[in-house]
Amino acid sequence: MRTTALLVRFVLELTLLGAAAYAGWTLSDGGWRFLLVILAPATVIAAWAPFLSPKARVTIPPSARVTLEALLFGGVGYLLWQAGAPAIGTALAAACGCFTAWCWR
Repeated sequence: MRTTALLVRFVLELTLLGAAAYAGWTLSDGGWRFLLVILAPATVIAAWAPFLSPKARVTIPPSARVTLEALLFGGVGYLLWQAGAPAIGTALAAACGCFTAWCWR
């Protein structure tokens, strides 16, 4: 089960990065688009890697992990909503919630 959980978590992380890049592209115009396509996923990586990755360097309590995941997925989901993709934003946030509930059962 651990392998499946890590695989699902990896797919969710890649989806989160792609969604952040899409939101950065859609919500900006001009030269800012190219900058935000890089900075939006980089910001997610900067928050994810030290605290939430399987080989995280900083150990945080489980409640803080769940809160940080919810903030990241909810924030990117909200950006997708603003970018004109409310169904995808909702699905992303719901997938994170379902995965978290599945791992905590």
